[in-house]
Amino acid sequence: MMLFTIPGEPQGKGRPRFYNGHAVTPKETREYEDKVKQCFFVQGGKQIPLTKTVKTSAGDRECPQAVKVEVWAFLKPPKSSPLWKRGAMLLGVIMPTKKPDVDNIGKIILDGLNGAAWQDDSAVVDLTIHKCYDKDPRVVVEIDEI
Repeated sequence: MMLFTIPGEPQGKGRPRFYNGHAVTPKETREYEDKVKQCFFVQGGKQIPLTKTVKTSAGDRECPQAVKVEVWAFLKPPKSSPLWKRGAMLLGVIMPTKKPDVDNIGKIILDGLNGAAWQDDSAVVDLTIHKCYDKDPRVVVEIDEI
């Protein structure tokens, strides 16, 4: 199991822009994916093996390694919110129904970990994403081999 934190406001994957028929990933997205990868390695992350050995009646067999990922995105409540509303946000009574969308948060995290935690994010077979408010904006990622 690997648990690591990406400090700062969570970011979603930006839509690619097309120039001369080529898709170009926005600069902010590339930078955040690099930050995800850097945080993974700095906090002791190691690449998950491509395969695992499974014992069968016919002997040991190599199978692709499946991965489970859980993401917690903690967003800072807006400063413009009244004090009572900020309190409700921090208690989890009011949940963040604003951008970034959970699917875009998951996409930027998984893409950022390609070549770092795993060879390709197709190894992820179980993904859970939580979005809530906290005074300390960050993303916490837990990776487990299945």
